[in-house]
Formats: sequence, C-alpha cells, structure tokens
Amino acid sequence: MMLEVLKTSAKPDALIDELIGVTRELIRQTRELAHSLCPVDLAGEGLPKALEQLATSSHLYYISCEAVNNALKHAQSERIVISLQGGSDGLTLSIEDDGIGLPADPPAGGMGLRTMGYRASAIGVVLSIRRARKAGTIVECYWPYRNAAMKLKSEVRANATR
Repeated sequence: MMLEVLKTSAKPDALIDELIGVTRELIRQTRELAHSLCPVDLAGEGLPKALEQLATSSHLYYISCEAVNNALKHAQSERIVISLQGGSDGLTLSIEDDGIGLPADPPAGGMGLRTMGYRASAIGVVLSIRRARKAGTIVECYWPYRNAAMKLKSEVRANATR
C-alpha cells in the first residue's frame, strides 16, 4: 500500500524512509519468530539442557498451580502472593495466602500435597508447607543452584487478589 502511495507522492523521500523503517521492523520480527521456533542449539548439549529446563519449569509451575488452587478452594483466601527470589545459594519459589491456614494437625496428605511432594523431589527441590505467622499458608520450594538450570539475581513477584 505504501509503495502505491509512493508512486503518486509529492514527497517520496519521507515515504522511502518510512518504508525502510517498516522493512527493518519486519526483518527484526521475522528473526525473532525464527529464533523462537528453535530457541536452543540442537547440537551437543543444547536439546537435553532445554528439555531439562522445560521439565523443571513445568514442575515448578504445577506446584504453584496446586498451591494456588488449594488456597482458593480450601482456605477461602482473599490474597495470594507468588514470589521467586534468587539468593547466593539458590532460588526460592514462595506461594503465600491469607486464608484459614493449615489445620493444627494436617491430614497425612491429600492427592494435591503428595503430587507437589513428588514434583519437588523429581527436580531436587526442597518443599516446605507451613502455617503463616498471622493467617494462611506458605508453600515454599527451595532449589539449590547446584540443581538449578540458571541463576536468577532479581526477584519476580506477582500478586493476585480475589
């Protein structure tokens, strides 16, 4: 369309500059798309490392999902805070809610708690589930760097309010 306008334009230089800019942006987007189709080096250790990271991320994601579902379904939580912090020796994923908290004598473990434990042990994560000081429950996964696929130096924090 811009080329059609260029044929009849009184100021072709401005349109040519704009076309160059649009073309460069399209090239950038195409490269980004191509990179996302194969984001890892498939030679050598690239694929096994990428699959390991995917499996680890998936397990941590599903542990988070289970903790959030428990907070919403069983604890009548109004607020859930999910954070991922990198320290000098490892990562800590924390899901904290403001619900009614765990019972004083929690059951031996329902299916959800057992599944979270299985997922944590499968990737070398230390899982901790405890009552919060004031109210609610804290689910923490500690992932030592010797097991971690990458180190995080910044904190990722997400708040969800009902």
